[in-house]
Amino acid sequence: MFYVREELCIGCGLCIRMCPEGAFDLSSGKAQIDDSKCTDCGLCIDFCPRNAIITGVFVLDIDRLRKDMGNIKRKVDLLSKRVNHMTFFLS
Repeated sequence: MFYVREELCIGCGLCIRMCPEGAFDLSSGKAQIDDSKCTDCGLCIDFCPRNAIITGVFVLDIDRLRKDMGNIKRKVDLLSKRVNHMTFFLS
């Protein structure tokens, strides 16, 4: 995912011209990215004269990822127990 550091954005519109997906909007005077359109190609980062566009994982993303991973682990453990239980009865 890409993010705009609004304190650095000068609203030049270069990101709009460079984005092949039309994922940028300047209606607020600063660049904003529509995540549903962005394909993470990185052209915006390459052409932004103020280095206002960044990519990275933020703390909130890490917390959400940890929670998702915990849910996946619980589901895998449950499925594993079911398979072991079925294997016991089938053998």
